[in-house]
Amino acid sequence: MPGQRVRILGVLGGAAALAFGLWMGLSSHGRRPNRPVARVNADSPLALIAQQIDNGDFRALSAIASKLDTIHNGPPAGVDDAEGKDWIAVLKAIRANYARFGDGTRGAAASLSARILDRFAADPAPAIWIEALTPVHDIILAALSDRALKARVPALIEVKRFWNWQPGRSMDKREELILGDWKETFYLSVIDCMANADPKVRASAIACLGELPIDKAAANAAPYVNDPDPLVRAQTIVALAKRPQVLPEDDIIPLIYDVNPDVASKAIEVLKIRGLTNEQIGMCRMIAHPKADIRLSAIPMLVNRVDVDPIVWLIRLSRDSDESVRLKAIEALGTRKEIEARDRLAEIASADRSKVVREAAAKIVAGDDDQTASLPPLPDSSSLKPKAN
Repeated sequence: MPGQRVRILGVLGGAAALAFGLWMGLSSHGRRPNRPVARVNADSPLALIAQQIDNGDFRALSAIASKLDTIHNGPPAGVDDAEGKDWIAVLKAIRANYARFGDGTRGAAASLSARILDRFAADPAPAIWIEALTPVHDIILAALSDRALKARVPALIEVKRFWNWQPGRSMDKREELILGDWKETFYLSVIDCMANADPKVRASAIACLGELPIDKAAANAAPYVNDPDPLVRAQTIVALAKRPQVLPEDDIIPLIYDVNPDVASKAIEVLKIRGLTNEQIGMCRMIAHPKADIRLSAIPMLVNRVDVDPIVWLIRLSRDSDESVRLKAIEALGTRKEIEARDRLAEIASADRSKVVREAAAKIVAGDDDQTASLPPLPDSSSLKPKAN
């Protein structure tokens, strides 16, 4: 949500390093002429690898990936100042040459930059960890706005790990603010990606936002449960599966009858994850059924149930597209004493599109008023006088 500041600080989650492939046919792509090329590998010094990237030998990215794999497979180890400076030099070389990479290599570069940043999450991290934020920021933002799907999607995969990222050392207040602002810029870019024309980008952005630990911010993904593309609808259900406060069951139930079987299957799966029994899901099927007479038949079954809150379901049915279903729901709501039921009846009486439905709700509301209205006792009434003991 542009304009709204969202502070996204948290603790580092133990995310596994992302595996990815590098295009190996790029030995001559974009290479600067007349520069000597030295073969580098996982054992090569970081400074030499950074130099080779600047020389246009993008096979050096593969050496970085191999080096990171070796580090990841070994015992956890922090980074000292010298190694930290070398990793930052590699990040700066990747940033400087990003535009010269091929489509797939730009996505790999985005993933690499995130993996390099994770070196500074190991304890202890050097004081210069904060200098790694700027090149990573620039590389990831470039990938998020890249025209190529092979660049955008890997970047979105990495950003969802950033929400809870923190360095392997204590931060002062200034560093906390800088890191918070750094994360916020990614949030705004992910919001932009959710409006992308490509459903794969939208789906990846939703998956990314689903990992954000702030409900108010993650709620931007919820409307995409109604996206025209089934891939996006399915991803929204999965991304918000364990966040009922962001995506309530009421928004999932209609998808039981989605035209895409994968979306329908995921809707039922998530309802089970939320704790609904098979019997309750059967009731959901009736309430969301395409045929009005099936939806109508669910109303008498709801009235006396104690395993669910019938008010929520009756209010849903009171908004049904079919007039007969709304009338039956109104009748059921009229038997309830809860304030939510009375408020909904008053709303229907004034706003329903059908005159018949409005009048039915108004009659119930008027009857309630007649039963509850009474004159106050007169000044001389004995009811005002205390009785003697």
